[in-house]
Amino acid sequence: MKGNAQLSEKYHEAYFRALSRVIKKAAKDRGTGDFLPDEKKKVAIYAVKYLIGFHKPKHLTPEEAESNLNFIFMIDDFLGTFTPREFMQVFPIDKTYDGEKY
Repeated sequence: MKGNAQLSEKYHEAYFRALSRVIKKAAKDRGTGDFLPDEKKKVAIYAVKYLIGFHKPKHLTPEEAESNLNFIFMIDDFLGTFTPREFMQVFPIDKTYDGEKY
């Protein structure tokens, strides 16, 4: 189980680095908060994957909580730019059928 936790942490760090890289490139090229449509999609994908592995601290200051909430709202706005087809390609619904009705 320890190996899975370490692997999960490595993925978490990798998504954070990828997210940071896209944001820094956009800020360098065009200024903060100005993303191209393709960059918005990358940011949304990396952020969702990052947030899945995020370990919420027990205590947050009001400023940290507000910052986290603003980040989530930004990602929500970016996800809103996806078409339904793009959304399903990036985040497919996994269905399994075991043969039993109930």
